[in-house]
Amino acid sequence: MVISGIIISFCYEWRLALLMLAAVPLTCIIMSFMAKKTTASMMQEMRCIGKAGEIAEESIMGIRTVQAFNAQEHMTQK
Repeated sequence: MVISGIIISFCYEWRLALLMLAAVPLTCIIMSFMAKKTTASMMQEMRCIGKAGEIAEESIMGIRTVQAFNAQEHMTQK
């Protein structure tokens, strides 16, 4: 489909097709840079979500223990 689009664009206006093809490498470079940045930020976000889930699970599963030691404030700050 992409190849047929390129062929058709060359048939209609070859100068515009060359200009568009020249922009493809730049677009790919920019997209790979953005993907790396996004991946790093998503990994950090997933770690934070995982930590929050662990704390929530610990609090819910050990609620009697937390109440027994009167550690509600400590768990809230955590």
